[in-house]
Amino acid sequence: MTCHSSKRDFQSPDARVQGLGSAHTGVHHWWMQRLSAIALTPLSLWVVYSLVDLSQGGYDAAQQWVSVPSHAIALILFLVAAGYHSYLGMQVIFDDYIRCAALRLFKKIAFFFCICIAVTMGIFAILSQAL
Repeated sequence: MTCHSSKRDFQSPDARVQGLGSAHTGVHHWWMQRLSAIALTPLSLWVVYSLVDLSQGGYDAAQQWVSVPSHAIALILFLVAAGYHSYLGMQVIFDDYIRCAALRLFKKIAFFFCICIAVTMGIFAILSQAL
């Protein structure tokens, strides 16, 4: 039987107490992902319920629905929370599975801009229908 050392064995006592991983932001990142998941839970349920309810109507019904200010605001909150949550999740994947630091940085930056563009386009679409 071989004994494998864990990452924790190589951390300083200070880092172990602070809960910092190799990126030195472990606890904060973990909390932000949990908080965004908590925000997404009711928003996702609301979006699914609304889409099922809207499936019977056509384009005009959907446009009228989006023009209600509370619906538009909730949709925007959903897009922002989903974008942030997905960015946090992909950051972990990039950190865990891409060894080359330059490629990892490039992918993080590229994914960040893709998320920003997608969320901005979604917000623009919602506002163009709502206003």
